[in-house]
Amino acid sequence: MCSRLDNQRDVVMQHFDIDDGNPSALAAKWGEIFPTDPTLIVGPDRRTIVRRWGLVAEWSNRPIINARSEEVTSKRSFRPLLQNRCLIPVTGYYEWRVDGERKVKTKINTNGILPIAGLMTSDRFVLFTCAPSPAITHIHDRMPAILADEDAITDWLDPNTDFAKLQPLLMPYAKPLSFTELDQPPRPARTRPEPRQASLF
Repeated sequence: MCSRLDNQRDVVMQHFDIDDGNPSALAAKWGEIFPTDPTLIVGPDRRTIVRRWGLVAEWSNRPIINARSEEVTSKRSFRPLLQNRCLIPVTGYYEWRVDGERKVKTKINTNGILPIAGLMTSDRFVLFTCAPSPAITHIHDRMPAILADEDAITDWLDPNTDFAKLQPLLMPYAKPLSFTELDQPPRPARTRPEPRQASLF
């Protein structure tokens, strides 16, 4: 499950030719993005807007941050949003590789932008996940659904195209990805306190 994104402001601003005074750029959080953070996304008209990451559901205490691409049409939380598509442009994302009892934080990125497919409401967004690319299967069994090229982005953002025609775009990313394991401090070993000797007085 993808629960952290990375958004380097200068890279995103340059890629989309965003002016420094752009209201969306000023309102968005940059750097490491957590669920519920205000995040810069791209709407159907290619306009940059800000939405918070994670849908609110009555039946969950936590925001819904990911939508499994294989199951989305059968989920009542997502079906009304299938024509409300958006793009989440990021410079990378974080996943945790399990190493014995340790979880190793790993940054996955490329040289430039990773355009993730998503759905949005008037104030929130959720991103799609799919099976992982072969190069990163050792890290996690899911990855964000990253759109392959500019044609895929254009099709995805067209609100007149039915979702059923676009669902095949939500596939493992075929282009090269880099990953870097970040140092994680080892968990301190638990030690039992020595028993206190009863006082004789």
